[in-house]
Amino acid sequence: MRTSATRLSATLAVAALGVVTGASAAPGPSQKECLVAAERGQQLRNAGKLMSARAELMVCQSASCPGIVRDDCIKWLGEIQDATPTVIVTVKDGVGSDILDAKVTVDGKPLTTEMLGRAMPLDPGAHVVRATRGDLERETQVLVTQGSKQRLVEVVLESPKEPAAKVDAPVTTPAALPPPAVVTPVRIAPLPPPPMFGTQRYVSVGVAGAGVLSLVVGAAIGAGYNSSVAYLREGCGRTTSCAQSEVDAIAGEKTAAYVFAGLGGALLVTSAVLFVTGAPQRRERSITSLVPTIAPVAGGAFGALGGSF
Repeated sequence: MRTSATRLSATLAVAALGVVTGASAAPGPSQKECLVAAERGQQLRNAGKLMSARAELMVCQSASCPGIVRDDCIKWLGEIQDATPTVIVTVKDGVGSDILDAKVTVDGKPLTTEMLGRAMPLDPGAHVVRATRGDLERETQVLVTQGSKQRLVEVVLESPKEPAAKVDAPVTTPAALPPPAVVTPVRIAPLPPPPMFGTQRYVSVGVAGAGVLSLVVGAAIGAGYNSSVAYLREGCGRTTSCAQSEVDAIAGEKTAAYVFAGLGGALLVTSAVLFVTGAPQRRERSITSLVPTIAPVAGGAFGALGGSF
């Protein structure tokens, strides 16, 4: 009887221990919760919200989740950890000393004093850091890139500088001007006018004459050539008994006519170029008198130069 009572007491103790142990262990997420957390974490990751994606993936890495889902979530958590940027926020005054009692917020969320100077994870993108201390306030916008680590964000709180006092320039009274000096005009003889027909144009006329003469000579030789050709055609040309020396002589006349004609044309072109480029210089108005004027003024002297044309 005593043995049975002992066994019953031991059984009740073991059962009670099992009930206490089961009640103290928190249940893990269900299979559906694991799948939803994994899918939601990927969506947030693709949207650049790495902090929220990390919170979702922490759910699906639990031991109660299916093995394949848990392995993927653990892998994605490592990738998000590498891609999440971190910043270090500090507050300084105008001389560069650290300020520890300033109120600091990042995107409206307050930071504690312990969080200043430490690496803090943020989502990649633009963020607003605001620091306040008494009447002083400063806001800084920073762009945090994905994967950057320990980006230093320094907020400077300093009093606005007062503008420098404006100093009026002293008023000075101008000194009385002395009477102008009396000067005597200086007469300058006018320069002789330049020649209207330059030397180059004279040369161009001579070249033109040589060109005309060359053309006349070429024309005369050409006329003789034509006459010789007609003579040979009427004579030995009918019987094709012309001597080679007669044919060579006529050919020489033809060549000479071409040479004199080409030379005459070249000389005429050269004459035209010389004539055009040798245009006479324009007549400049000459100065007939020059009058300098010098008079003292305040702080120096005044000088002028006048003339008549």
